[in-house]
Amino acid sequence: MTWTAIDAAKHAAGKPVVGAGGWAEEILGNLNHLYGVLGTIAAGDIPNGSFEIDSDADGIPDNWTRSLYPGGTGARDTLTPAHGAAGIKLTHPGGASNGGGSFTSDYVACSPSLPEILGLIHWATAAGMHNKIQITYYNSAKVELSTADLYDSTANPTTATTLLLGFTPPATARFYKLILSGGLTDIDVAGSAYFDGLTLSPGRSARWRPALADATLAEQSTSSLSWVNAGSFVITLPHRGLPVALSFASELKGGDYDSQNGVSYSAYQRWVVGSNYSATNTVTNSSGVYVTFANIIGVSDVAADGRLTVVQQLMKESGGGTTTFGRKAATDTKSRYLPEEF
Repeated sequence: MTWTAIDAAKHAAGKPVVGAGGWAEEILGNLNHLYGVLGTIAAGDIPNGSFEIDSDADGIPDNWTRSLYPGGTGARDTLTPAHGAAGIKLTHPGGASNGGGSFTSDYVACSPSLPEILGLIHWATAAGMHNKIQITYYNSAKVELSTADLYDSTANPTTATTLLLGFTPPATARFYKLILSGGLTDIDVAGSAYFDGLTLSPGRSARWRPALADATLAEQSTSSLSWVNAGSFVITLPHRGLPVALSFASELKGGDYDSQNGVSYSAYQRWVVGSNYSATNTVTNSSGVYVTFANIIGVSDVAADGRLTVVQQLMKESGGGTTTFGRKAATDTKSRYLPEEF
């Protein structure tokens, strides 16, 4: 639904008021358009970001356009909304080359001087379907510049989950559009993807988001006198493009005591994400008992798929006779964020 300028000549005597070409129909259309615009105010700066308004009742939320893949369906969903009275749903029917589809927003004003965080609620009935959230940037004349992935996953949440997606517009960008895709055709997994409650918040990019690593790693060991990789675990965070301070507990034992020479030896453990390291944990002659340590790793940018591989590294001190053992035995609370962070 768009605004239609009404020609003054249509108001002349004898001109039709109702029916095709009648000026009353155009007035009604403009009122519906204004209603749709008004309805977007509560959803922040994203036009109709909670999909509440469908003024012409065509199943496509106002200020959004729909594109379907072969066999796919997509429409405004009022049966299982997670925010307000409506969301959107895209369904992949299964079958090679089939898919769901996508919804593309209207233009949103932006500036490279203002990093932003897109918050939304997303889930899918099949975790393995390929879902994606993209952003296409435009210059001040609304000429397309580039497209970037904010979320790209074949391991989607199956219950309503909040995603926080950080981004900074490129230097010449003044507008962007969001593209919400569910059930891309490259993965043959039937299911429905849901999106709802899109909002924007200032990025505050200097502030780190705390997250707890919800995973385990069974006992690993080494007798190496230099650092060796000793197992890993993978977590998927619900925010992308933002700095994260990843925290978790781990356990370490090893080292021994040379009673003849009166010398104690140590065991060492650290954790790595990419090129980012935790502090080194050290135990000296732990007598075969695990010692617990708190670990924090700073990661400056979580990728579009949200996955972080955390690698354990172990070694023992030269001269020590025992093996170094390390593990992440305790499962932490689900990844979480302080309320004031968003």
